[in-house]
Amino acid sequence: MISLDYLTIIVAAIVNVILGFLWYSPYVFGRLWLQLIHRHEKEMKITFFSLLGGIIISLFLSFFLALVEAYMGVTSFWDGVVAGFIVWFGFVLPTQFSIVLWEKRPIKLFFIDNGIWLLGMLVMGGILAG
Repeated sequence: MISLDYLTIIVAAIVNVILGFLWYSPYVFGRLWLQLIHRHEKEMKITFFSLLGGIIISLFLSFFLALVEAYMGVTSFWDGVVAGFIVWFGFVLPTQFSIVLWEKRPIKLFFIDNGIWLLGMLVMGGILAG
């Protein structure tokens, strides 16, 4: 029987949300990202529902990454980082790159969006296993 630490799952999800806020802030990639998606800062208001949705998605990811790590027998921080990378590389990267291929999105946008996916999966993987 697999046992999961639900408090750690919640912490990993919250850290992931915070990383996303920082990543897309005007001080990191926010301005360039807005340019690439052809939006203005005024259009991008954070609402209760967008924040709630982001938290729910992050909880979902954290839970299933914890489940994968439990089945893999991951027990250390660095093994968790590797597990996060494997999940990102095998599932997130290919699905996100198909958007570049089919929707002809800019490659810079791909790197910005997938940089946070990679960072989030690495950090969550490490937290969940540590």
